[in-house]
Amino acid sequence: YIRPDIFGRTVTCLIYIPRDIFDSRLRIRFSGILASELNANLIDFQSAVDDSLMVRSSFVLAWNEGASQKFNHATIEAALQEAGTSWMVRLNKVFLTYGYHEDAAAELSLRYGRAFADSYQERYQVRQSVHDIQKIEQVLVSQSADVDFYKPYNAENQEVSLKIFSPVNPIHLSNVLPILENMGLSIIAEYPFEVTPRDSGHSIWIQDFQAAIASSTGQKAIEFDKAKIAAISEQFESCLKGVWAKQIENDSLNKLIILAGMPWRDVVILRSYVRYLRQTKIPFSLPYMEKALTDHPEIALLLTQYFHVVFNPAL
Repeated sequence: YIRPDIFGRTVTCLIYIPRDIFDSRLRIRFSGILASELNANLIDFQSAVDDSLMVRSSFVLAWNEGASQKFNHATIEAALQEAGTSWMVRLNKVFLTYGYHEDAAAELSLRYGRAFADSYQERYQVRQSVHDIQKIEQVLVSQSADVDFYKPYNAENQEVSLKIFSPVNPIHLSNVLPILENMGLSIIAEYPFEVTPRDSGHSIWIQDFQAAIASSTGQKAIEFDKAKIAAISEQFESCLKGVWAKQIENDSLNKLIILAGMPWRDVVILRSYVRYLRQTKIPFSLPYMEKALTDHPEIALLLTQYFHVVFNPAL
């Protein structure tokens, strides 16, 4: 129930909440929804908890200056109902929306309904967790780390995110940060989450790195929109896993995967030439030649294209 006062200064909202799901987190979530939908600020609340099955919560909000004081009762009620639905129920609905069979959706919802920490549920929407669950299932089978490189919604041009999924224990930052910096990422923040699927035997750790794509001073600005990041994500993920497995060299040439959109195998070609030039007693150091290539990714890309034209019999 929503009732503005006759003086147009405050609005009172009365919400009945099932007692078994009522807690402080839900109350805070409800107050945020009311403040956003009504364009008002919370000034007081009261909750009456007794022997009944419902908790009666009263929220008093003061209209912001210039607020229209008009609202859609049905929209607010739907938002509150969505927020008051348990994570497990919402997860099941999303699985069905994504085309999962009812039995598979129910099984996965039961397996992951209580697997995610509260901090994860506060940060991500339910639909985002579906992709994470797919990755977690792969990690549980392979028992090896997996990664997900993507462009977050509404992120700035240079901003990207990288999730690392690790079985049992998280990856130490001192081990992974030098690799990511060599691949052209400047790490801004890390958000770790422990996920414990039902009957899995051990936890899976998700480390979500908020990062910016580092560019050299004076380098031509490159657009890193969602489509561009999606196009290079597979190569970036393969290279990162290869470096972690010590199958690929960990040097700054790996930046070319992002900066030039170059497959990691083409980076190996350039790395081979750079190493060969050092054997010819060229007066330039390895870091100098690597920087020359990463400072001019468009030229580096042309060099690999020329290599394929000359030596690839299929072209």
